[in-house]
Amino acid sequence: MSVYDESNIQYVIAQVVKEVPFVSTPVSSSLEYRSLLAQSLLYKCILACAPTLAPTLASAATPYSRPASTAQILYDEDDTLAPVGKALPKVRRLEARLPDSLWRLSSDCFHASPRVPVVLSCSLPILTQATAYLQASGEAKYVDDIAATPDTLYAAFILADVANATLNSVDISAVKAAPGVEEVFLGADLPQNYTTTEGALSADPEPLFVAVGEKVWYHGQAVGMVLASTQRLANEAASLAVVTYSDQAPPLLTIEDAIKAGSYFHDAGPLQAGEDIDAALKECDQVITGSASAGSQYHFHMEKQACISIPQEDGGLHLWCSTQYLDNMRQRVAAITNLPANKVKVETKRLGGSYGGKITRSWFTAAATGFAASKLNRTVRTILDIKTNMRMIGKRHPFRGDFQAGVKDGKLHAIKATWYMNTGAYVYDSAMGQGLTCADAAYYCPNWYIDPKVRLLRLTCRTNTQSNTATRAPGCMPAIYWMECVVEQVADALKVDPITFRKNNIYQPNEVTPLGMKLAYCSLPTLWDNFVEEISLSKLQANVLAFNKANRWRKRGLAVNPNKYGLGWNGYQLSMFLSISHIDGTITIKHGGVEMGQGSDIKMMQVVAYQLNAPIDMIRVESNDTVVNANCTPTGGSATSDVLSMAAMAACQDLNTRLSPFWQAKSNPSWTDVVSAAYDAGVDLMTRVCNDFATCGWD
Repeated sequence: MSVYDESNIQYVIAQVVKEVPFVSTPVSSSLEYRSLLAQSLLYKCILACAPTLAPTLASAATPYSRPASTAQILYDEDDTLAPVGKALPKVRRLEARLPDSLWRLSSDCFHASPRVPVVLSCSLPILTQATAYLQASGEAKYVDDIAATPDTLYAAFILADVANATLNSVDISAVKAAPGVEEVFLGADLPQNYTTTEGALSADPEPLFVAVGEKVWYHGQAVGMVLASTQRLANEAASLAVVTYSDQAPPLLTIEDAIKAGSYFHDAGPLQAGEDIDAALKECDQVITGSASAGSQYHFHMEKQACISIPQEDGGLHLWCSTQYLDNMRQRVAAITNLPANKVKVETKRLGGSYGGKITRSWFTAAATGFAASKLNRTVRTILDIKTNMRMIGKRHPFRGDFQAGVKDGKLHAIKATWYMNTGAYVYDSAMGQGLTCADAAYYCPNWYIDPKVRLLRLTCRTNTQSNTATRAPGCMPAIYWMECVVEQVADALKVDPITFRKNNIYQPNEVTPLGMKLAYCSLPTLWDNFVEEISLSKLQANVLAFNKANRWRKRGLAVNPNKYGLGWNGYQLSMFLSISHIDGTITIKHGGVEMGQGSDIKMMQVVAYQLNAPIDMIRVESNDTVVNANCTPTGGSATSDVLSMAAMAACQDLNTRLSPFWQAKSNPSWTDVVSAAYDAGVDLMTRVCNDFATCGWD
């Protein structure tokens, strides 16, 4: 009998299961998974050593090699709209110094390489520079790149190392004695009239520092802050704090923990559409019961939470903050320092990534830094390292959705579901019905499918983890994934092809979503048909079947997953400031959005250049701040560039009305001729417009 006989292989694998110990740990995969993985690896090793193999087994012995993925974006360009719609490198906002060695954009970019020297007819210094090259070379400036002043203090948070306990004491004697330490702040040092909900999206009282006698909800929650002469000394001193706790209980970490303990913030109430859900389920030919869930996801923005607060001569503060929401940071800092809002200026040049993690969660660094700078009248820098950033800041909300899905005549007819979301320790970014995240999730649960009767019960689970927050399409992504799981499980139960089942359930024109939105324009059926024809779906399916028939262990699959994203403009309030210099006709843009990689700056330059009929190489974008662009909503939701474009168009229309007589006064005048003539006539060459968020609507 050959050593490669199946019975021998089965015996060896059984011995591995019997003799190899697998120890359960909180951070490891399940024992069952690790056991099966060990068996699989051993089996693959045996096959790889076998002198001969049946063709159907060969693929299991060969290491899997995934070829490089490729993608291509195709779109049409309209030269009559140039520079709008042209593929241009991202640009930088105003910098203190423009190195001559770098290359700049010019109007020639539309017909030549984007890396060409700019030659302006007015012989001016170059104002526009491609950010893409600066980022690739590491020369782009972020908050931590701002030069420190001689009086600068560096901050480090003192973090709790347990969860679900009462803070008993914080001994900072060793911290104060450490080299370079100038000051230490604890919860008791914060102003008594400071309201932690100031500027929040909900009334949930989330403290900046947990005070002695209060509850520590999660591991990594801040209990104080150290100020020292260098960042290294601040970090080292913070680790010397001796923190004690009492009444410690096992932490609730998962949705299942919260369900078992009955730990909820509140029931957001049912989202109901159509007839009575139980009656609708009785009408169905078949009802499938199931569940789908997903865990959390860290933002992994390269630039961590960062803020620098600089005291001003009048007692005010100027903060450079890495945030998507300048107005909220201003409100937070004004509240904790008891300063009027006009004495708090928050400014942002660009973000080194964010993905939602810097909409509200920047308040920790902003409030703490502003408080310390105001209290000590010295510049304070708070730049989190990745470990502190991950311990303090929440992530994407984990979720679980339990459902009953009813099918009638081969189509979804009714869905009854309970949606659980792990909001973490505080409901700040998870106020269901009032806040952002679960409102998105509830809306997108009937994703892409005809759901005339849907009921979704939404429950927010309170756990001993960081307050979870927006993470790239918050609520939408989990809900889309959940609905795909529902459809997959239903198709499997019905023994039908899941791709065909999806096609049969996509929205048709003029159908109404569960939230009452009539899809007057709905090209989904046409898009589906065009897509499957373009990729030759039937041929791909035949190839998959042939491969799977020829290979016992390695299998291929094929999925077609539709996607829908409700792009809403309502609720946005973003402003656009434009100024034209009479000296040379150059244009300065200062808009209320935040450049964080989406290219909003170059888009605004393109819109303004087209609307004013001005050369794009005469336009510059400055950093956003809460003085010129006060009262703006956060950058997020994938709609900021669109909303800003509308504001830019309105601002340009205002300027064009003023400039129109001077365009008509001469035959074929240049831009600078028009600007000069308008200035000589006393025309105001500046304007500011804020979009009308109440009427923007949805797309």
